[in-house]
Amino acid sequence: MIFIEEALTTWVLDEYPYSAITKETLALQIYIFYKTKVYKNERISQIRKPKAGNGDFENNISKLLRSGVLTRIEESDYMYNHPYLRGGFYDVFTIKGKREYSNQEIICSTYPYGYLSYISAMEWHGITDKIPNIIRFTTCPSSVWKEKSLASLKKEDIEDVDKDKFIPRFPRTTKIQGMEVLVSQETSFTPPLKARESPVKVSNIGKTFIDMLRKPEYCGGDEHVLEVYLEHGEKYAGLIIKNLEKFGRAIDIARAGFILDKMLGVKDERLDFWKKESSKTRGGSKVLSKNKPFSEVFDQDWSLSLNIEMASKYGK
Repeated sequence: MIFIEEALTTWVLDEYPYSAITKETLALQIYIFYKTKVYKNERISQIRKPKAGNGDFENNISKLLRSGVLTRIEESDYMYNHPYLRGGFYDVFTIKGKREYSNQEIICSTYPYGYLSYISAMEWHGITDKIPNIIRFTTCPSSVWKEKSLASLKKEDIEDVDKDKFIPRFPRTTKIQGMEVLVSQETSFTPPLKARESPVKVSNIGKTFIDMLRKPEYCGGDEHVLEVYLEHGEKYAGLIIKNLEKFGRAIDIARAGFILDKMLGVKDERLDFWKKESSKTRGGSKVLSKNKPFSEVFDQDWSLSLNIEMASKYGK
């Protein structure tokens, strides 16, 4: 026989794979213990209810906090008491004796359906010399988040009335340990790259280069984006082109294609094909940067206004 506090402590320390854990994840394991009343073939003592109630979740988590097994990420209950800031980290905990996590690792442990993006992805991939004082995180729409969460709970055979207790919190722009977390949503959610031996999820390197041109303001600005392309674009050209094939819109292809072709001299038959297609379209709406006015300096092959000064020498 084993007490539930012992079972939960052992599960958190020995079986749960990460160093940070959410209230919802803990509640789900407590629910399973109350339902099965068994842990590692041992009977869990003193559980007589058919299922755990709200008080049981709170009491068992509180015991782990008092014993020092868990520590709150945010000790202040300020976010907890201000609903518009929820999505913060008051009900996220670090686990005693496990490796200390960075804020990025805590975020990825907390939010299962999303990834580090934009300047945070650039930092993780080592393609920027900027040290961001924010964290950029991209997720799917809330409706998709709920669908994914409910699908993952199916294997646990949970009653429908209880499922909302275990759905992971949906990300909101918030702060973690004083650092701002800025959340974006992506309608066409792209599966991220998963880091080895870490909870980190991040946009893959090819998609990161595409995102840099879509949202340069999230990536250090237009000039920095071009600097990164000039320094690292040739090395990753194959992966950029592969992601353009999969996820690129026409304007993504025109912008990245021009840089790879004209600024970096990358040779690839897919670029040749896209260049021919792009040259067929005309008009003032195709600009290298969406954040700057149209420029008369133009590249005819890619039918693109070169409205970033660094690129202007490549046009006419």
